[in-house]
Amino acid sequence: MLKVIVADDEYFARKALVKMLENMTLPIEICGDCENGLDVAELLKTCSAELVITDIKMPEMDGLKLSEYIKTQGLDTDIIIETGYADFGYARTAIRYGVKEYLMKPLNEKELREAIQNVIQERLKRSGFSGTPARNRERSQKHADKENTAMIDELLDYLERNYFDDISLDELAKEKYFVSSSYLSRLFKSCTGQNFMKYLIELRMEKAKNFLEYSEMDISEIAACTGYNNPSHFTQTFRRYYGMSPKEYRKRLELG
Repeated sequence: MLKVIVADDEYFARKALVKMLENMTLPIEICGDCENGLDVAELLKTCSAELVITDIKMPEMDGLKLSEYIKTQGLDTDIIIETGYADFGYARTAIRYGVKEYLMKPLNEKELREAIQNVIQERLKRSGFSGTPARNRERSQKHADKENTAMIDELLDYLERNYFDDISLDELAKEKYFVSSSYLSRLFKSCTGQNFMKYLIELRMEKAKNFLEYSEMDISEIAACTGYNNPSHFTQTFRRYYGMSPKEYRKRLELG
């Protein structure tokens, strides 16, 4: 579980953010919410939080000063800053202090979820696990011109970053690429050798297998992190791909 501290001097905004996080079904645990950076710094002495989500403007110690403190103390704590100020100077300072994401208020739940998921993935990588499985991306360009190949490259990257979301080929075709779903489906098959849904399920299953190997998340948490709201559906799909349930797979790993 990723331990998270929330910091915002506005009480109702802080509690609303905590509620949003609790409803995300991500492998996170809220270990405190604070009204300023000094309180966070004090809490970090007893709570080994791995992520702080902080407002930028707070009394006594603001979000940037808190970020500087975390960096100079050498704490293994990632930071996401939320702010109502579209000021490049703030963003530049945040980058210097190693802030992972700089999100504008009011917070978009999908953007925040993606930011947290990115933190989880990066922490797994830092622990020696690369979250990106080796995938065969050889593409035949015989039936697709350079522009279409670039479209599929972008789509593959999108799937790699957002595989845990509710993804629809129809919506992607209509709202992201402005083509028909049948055209995008044919183009995807031509470039990857797989149909879209099979590719997405395979990607999710590979991610799930990696989570089972390199994390201590329970099965329902892994299901949520790989795009399955229903753990039973996740288990059935995993069994179909690997011939055993996620629990059985993890048990086999433990037995060596």
